[in-house]
Amino acid sequence: MSSVSISIANKIDRLERDLHALKTRNPWQLEKEINNLLKALNAEPSSDRDYLRERLFTIAATAILTTGVMRSLDSSPVARFFSSEKSQIHTEQVQPGLDKGLAKPAPPIAKPTTKPAPKPETKPVAKQGISLERLMKAIATQESNENHTVINGDSGASGKWQVMPSNIPSWSKAALGREVSHSQFMNSPQIQHEIVKHRLGLYLNQQSEPGRSEEEIIRRVASAWYSGQPRLWNNTKPQYSNGRKYPSIAEYTASIWNRYSSVNSVSKFADTKAIIATWEKKWQSDPKTGDMIAGYAVSSARGWRKDWKDGKPEYHGSVDLAAPLGTPLYALADGQVKCFQDAYGGGTVVSFTSNLFPGLEFELLHLSRCTNKRFVKESEVIGYIGSTGNSTGPHLHLQINSLISGNSLRVRSGWLYWFVTGKKP
Repeated sequence: MSSVSISIANKIDRLERDLHALKTRNPWQLEKEINNLLKALNAEPSSDRDYLRERLFTIAATAILTTGVMRSLDSSPVARFFSSEKSQIHTEQVQPGLDKGLAKPAPPIAKPTTKPAPKPETKPVAKQGISLERLMKAIATQESNENHTVINGDSGASGKWQVMPSNIPSWSKAALGREVSHSQFMNSPQIQHEIVKHRLGLYLNQQSEPGRSEEEIIRRVASAWYSGQPRLWNNTKPQYSNGRKYPSIAEYTASIWNRYSSVNSVSKFADTKAIIATWEKKWQSDPKTGDMIAGYAVSSARGWRKDWKDGKPEYHGSVDLAAPLGTPLYALADGQVKCFQDAYGGGTVVSFTSNLFPGLEFELLHLSRCTNKRFVKESEVIGYIGSTGNSTGPHLHLQINSLISGNSLRVRSGWLYWFVTGKKP
């Protein structure tokens, strides 16, 4: 670089650091600084000019999407700057994302490419109130159950959002102003968050075109993340890798939309409460230690208890039902299943979600094995009771999580009965 280019690059670095540190900047001042730097670049015949211009466009996009400094994008000076420039922002498409423990197949429809993206349209993001953080949470729960240490053994997809390793250098450069190694990426939840926030922000900006519904925008962004092809967001063609069947793009994006919309409002729980209200009274209660459910004894209720290893008090946020090894467990309704190995002592785990119970995730721990299906029908077997992980013997450990708050919820007797019998209480 020439001395002028180096000076400009240093100023761009400063702008990026300010934004990444979430320092609120005056948008009019930011627009002025960007314009001055662009003028200096246009007057500087340098081979690095295009690279530095792209960094400036990225800063503008980041300011619009992630800092919250503009209340109205219609009048924002940075938005006006963005719409006045003939910017070409390059994006790298990622391969389809799958949950932990499963292979992340190569894109069956189109290979990842790097090509100019259309000029971002910003207004729908502000007017429709789409939440980038909520979208990130939806994808993280789908991809890794929000575990930032996960590495897919087949594809190498890494971290909480399962980013392909080949994307980490360029994405970190665009988001942080510097490249990070794979080990740095894996060791820092904050770095993962910033890189993914930046990348999904760009995708969201690109797909927020007038006339598109909130659902279509979210599913297009999810399709870009899963396949690299946002236009295929409703494609129902089955996906295969190594002879195994994986969700279609439509199934994946519908799942992301369900997770995204589930965290929109607490009123989502009203549907589940209405179902519980139809149960017999005995099934609506919280089970106590010693209660018999479907012929099996509750070995540990929800609440405070002594840890079985050291005798110290601990809070048990779930319910344990002692049942024989190999006892089948059934899907409560049509839904989605994830099977994985829990790093925190839960052994083999099934995570079950269904549109019938929006906002809820059912986790069944210590299983001997679980289904290899991703989508199941009502009353299909999803797993078998075991004693894997930190277990005191064969039993079902049932935990119910809120996808809204992340907290564990009440485990009523009826849920246990339903899982072990396949019959609604």
